[in-house]
Amino acid sequence: MAIQIGESFAAYGRNLQLKHTVIFGGVGQKPQTDALHRGVDIVVATPGRLLDLMSQGFIHLEGLEIFVLDEADRMLDMGFIHDVKKVTPSCRRSARPCSSAPRCRRRSRSWPTASSPTR
Repeated sequence: MAIQIGESFAAYGRNLQLKHTVIFGGVGQKPQTDALHRGVDIVVATPGRLLDLMSQGFIHLEGLEIFVLDEADRMLDMGFIHDVKKVTPSCRRSARPCSSAPRCRRRSRSWPTASSPTR
């Protein structure tokens, strides 16, 4: 799923000045950490690899502006509450958390959007 989301960012954002990378397990992390070192605007990540790279100091979420946790309700149903709790406190308080849970989708429609994103 992370790869598909990354492909969508590449397709829909091809005319934008935004850099993105996809972070997921099961492959070597060196190309992924190299992309992070070069700088990215958008990171699409699976929970396991995200937590792994956070614990190694490659990813810091303090400067995060928007945090989307897709399928959060399913993650909680499957017992991943501890992983969710490990990630969310790392986000600064002003970050806009969101998930694919119905309540969040309704609330997110009222959030203002940036007309010109900055890095």
